[in-house]
Amino acid sequence: MYFYTLDSVLADLVEEIKDYISSLKGDIFEIIIRYSEVEFNWHINNPDKYRLIKRAFTDNSSSIYQNTIYRYKASGDSMYYNLLKDIDTERLKWGKDKTINIIKWAIEGFNNEFNKKTDTYTDISVMKYAYIKELKEYMEIIKEGIYE
Repeated sequence: MYFYTLDSVLADLVEEIKDYISSLKGDIFEIIIRYSEVEFNWHINNPDKYRLIKRAFTDNSSSIYQNTIYRYKASGDSMYYNLLKDIDTERLKWGKDKTINIIKWAIEGFNNEFNKKTDTYTDISVMKYAYIKELKEYMEIIKEGIYE
């Protein structure tokens, strides 16, 4: 029942933002930031669903957490590659796949660290602002090493 509910919530998220995702093209860093804003907007508009997703992917004290991570890892990886499949590669120093991997790993680490402090935010809009601000700062650092 748990995974049926979580599958349904994640399907709602994907369904609601899939058209926007398919329209994202161009600069890899702008795509990531715009996607993050869209996903946060969905969370703001669906607070109960957001709480379920947050708990599912951050509560590592839960006995079901490892099963959750295992079950959704492939779809999460696929999401990164689908989101970034139409990036502008002209300015990249390195190959597209290696660049996407580096950014994916950086975002996963950033998200893991950011998720540790999400309980300090009482307003998801304030959390969105803090997340996007900090994400932009890290994207600027990575940009310096990836762009020619």
